[in-house]
Amino acid sequence: MEQQLLNPYSELGVKPGVSPQQLKQAYRQSVMRYHPDRASGSRNAAKFRQVTEAYQLLQKMTAYENTTVRKNTAQRASHLRQKFSSVFFNQKKQQTQTSTAWWEKTEFAQKRAEKIKVNRQTTNLSLEELINCVELAGNQYVYQVALEAIAAKKDEGGVNYLLHLLQNSDPSKRTQVIQALGQCGFQRVNEYLSAYVMDPSIEISTAAIKALERINTSNRTLIIGLLRKENISWQQTIVPSLAKLKNKVFSSKSSKRRLGGLLLSAHKITGEQLEIALLMQKRFPLLLGQILRHLEYVSIPEIQEVVASQKKFS
Repeated sequence: MEQQLLNPYSELGVKPGVSPQQLKQAYRQSVMRYHPDRASGSRNAAKFRQVTEAYQLLQKMTAYENTTVRKNTAQRASHLRQKFSSVFFNQKKQQTQTSTAWWEKTEFAQKRAEKIKVNRQTTNLSLEELINCVELAGNQYVYQVALEAIAAKKDEGGVNYLLHLLQNSDPSKRTQVIQALGQCGFQRVNEYLSAYVMDPSIEISTAAIKALERINTSNRTLIIGLLRKENISWQQTIVPSLAKLKNKVFSSKSSKRRLGGLLLSAHKITGEQLEIALLMQKRFPLLLGQILRHLEYVSIPEIQEVVASQKKFS
């Protein structure tokens, strides 16, 4: 009677989901044990045929499973691209426009309204679909929208996924993850975001500040404390003459007499916002207007309006 192959996994001593490398290694070990040239007796010869048949069968099964996974992944990506087709189109239009320095712009896109419209597209997507979109979408704008949609669901599992991305993703994508976390409204993410307030990159640092403020404006006290602590530590490491020069150039009093004071008196920013901006200016050698723009405390037209009104009455 012809002996039938019962279970290919048992024959080779492996489990379902075994990788091709592990499967090959298990087969080699079986060959070393049962090959007729290395073992005697018809029983070992029969066993050798069984493990060979098992190996060949599992090879075909693994190849089929891998092909199916790739096909399903491509189908999911295509499906997600169709759902976000208008987003791809909008992003393509934005990329073809010539970039202009912020202080030279006279017209400004209404990004907030467009983002709300895009987010409405995602309301019918499940958390799993949105995570697939993050993992599969090559378009950075769609990637950001999917992250924000996950945060907007205010789901514990979704927030945990975003925190995992924050700690394990590529640094170039960290700003986008931080921006999304700012929309979740969960106080427990404060400790994770606080660590990035002192990041050496102004994009990541300001993104963390904005995210903390979005969760709760009372977090500004926390932000100011973190920034003050760093500035005190930094001042202690420099010689007194340099510290004196730094205080003269970056003093709050000097800055308030200029743009900061104008914006404050015009009620465009609050005292806490100005203090955060001035403390950030001590960390990054930029104009106060640039710092305020990074923090999104004022728009370019607001800055132009305040400066123009000052010139008019001076």
